[in-house]
Amino acid sequence: MCIHAAIISFLFFMQYDDPFPEKNEITQVLPNGKSCKTNIDSLTNKLIYTTADVLPVNEGGTALLMRALVRDINPNLDGVLVPEEYDPNIVVAFIVDSDGSIKGERIINDKTNVAGQQMLDIVKTFKWIPAICKGKKVAMLYTLPVIIDIAEN
Repeated sequence: MCIHAAIISFLFFMQYDDPFPEKNEITQVLPNGKSCKTNIDSLTNKLIYTTADVLPVNEGGTALLMRALVRDINPNLDGVLVPEEYDPNIVVAFIVDSDGSIKGERIINDKTNVAGQQMLDIVKTFKWIPAICKGKKVAMLYTLPVIIDIAEN
């Protein structure tokens, strides 16, 4: 039995709820009616933003990141027994710091035990433009989900 993996869906979204919530959320209300929410990250123990006026983005845009993920993710499942309850949703999160560096990487969901780490490795090859809140560059949590379809040949 030969198994191959194909990325069938690729979604970008910003995580507005911390996947590791804390009880000390602070809301900063801005004059334009928007708000920037902060939280203490449970992994790094640092103050991060969970919402911002301008969201972080990799240089070259999300389409470039998507192409790199589609091209380079290889869960290498040939010869591996895929569990019956296989979950095709791979989700990683990381902090785009105020200087554009990546910190606090975490794999939230990955039943392959391979693809999530590959996603994080790819993300770290890009330069990132940090989030902006009230005109100031801030560290923000970014969540990146991908759906990988496992098909038998």
